[in-house]
Amino acid sequence: MSMKNSNDMTPSGIEPVTFRFLAQYLNHCATAVPLVLVLVVAVVIVLLLVLVLTVVVVVVVVVAVVVVTVLLLVLAAAAAVVVVVVAVAAVAVVVLVAVAVVAVVAAAAAAAAALVTVVVVKVAVLVAVVVVFVVVLISILLTLLFIQNEGQSGG
Repeated sequence: MSMKNSNDMTPSGIEPVTFRFLAQYLNHCATAVPLVLVLVVAVVIVLLLVLVLTVVVVVVVVVAVVVVTVLLLVLAAAAAVVVVVVAVAAVAVVVLVAVAVVAVVAAAAAAAAALVTVVVVKVAVLVAVVVVFVVVLISILLTLLFIQNEGQSGG
């Protein structure tokens, strides 16, 4: 840069020649490329951007669908496991109820057997008492008969 005089410089310190060169270059670009070509390139760029965005959206949607499908499959598997666990628990409850019913029936049978045993023992004791009473009674009768026969024959 030459520092001949301060009028040859812009306030930013850039020579006016630089501004002129830039203006000429921009004019050359504006006139060298037809406006239709610029619009076509712009439209192609926009279409490419739309295509890229569409591909990105499709990929995101496909990934989201795959993720949701996998999550739904995992939830379905978890639900199946829960159903199996509940079914096993229900079978266990049924088995426990059956065991409880068998235990109650066994206890009732044992109680009935005990009651029958008590009744049989009481009947046996009563029969024994009756037998003893009958034996004693027969002994008394025989003794009386013997005494009466002795009295008649000796007397």
